[in-house]
This record gives sequence, C-alpha cells and structure tokens, in this order.
Amino acid sequence: MKPIEDRVEISIDFPDKFYRGAFEGESRYDARAEGDGLVMHFERGGDEKRSVSVHLHHNVLAGLLIAWAESLTEASPVDTRHATDIRSALRAVEKALG
Repeated sequence: MKPIEDRVEISIDFPDKFYRGAFEGESRYDARAEGDGLVMHFERGGDEKRSVSVHLHHNVLAGLLIAWAESLTEASPVDTRHATDIRSALRAVEKALG
C-alpha cells in the first residue's frame, strides 16, 4: 500500500442511503492488474476507519480514460506538476502494455 499524497473522494448513492467519504492524510491505496481489469483499493486508518475497493474491467477503464481525455479539452488546464505526473503514469502504462 502506498500513501495517498493528495485526496480521494468516494460517494455512493443508493435509493435509501447515501455514503460519502474522503481518503487523505494517513490513508493508503493500492492498484493492481487482476484478471480482466484493474482493482483499486483505498484504506483510511485512525478513528474513522474505512476501506473501498473498485474493480474496473479493461473496456470500462479504457472508456473512462477516453471520456476523461475528452473532458480535459473543456476543463481548466491541469497545473504543470499534476500534468507531468499524469504523463509519466500514462507512459508507464503504455510501456507495461507492450
């Protein structure tokens, strides 16, 4: 598990319940390839312990990345530091895919 250096926000809206939480500070994350997709896991320690896991199949992950890329053209520019980190991560994914 790696420390979350920024912030992750999660919300789940069911018909009769709404859950919302943030992972930051002492929170940690993990992401790994598993079978037919990507598994992301977030954990928060301390007094308000919580954890969330999400499994995205490859096609859903690809669709999300495309939708995000399209929305970037309409959004405020990503600051230089974050843009550099994102480019580096995308190059690592491209290299891992072969």
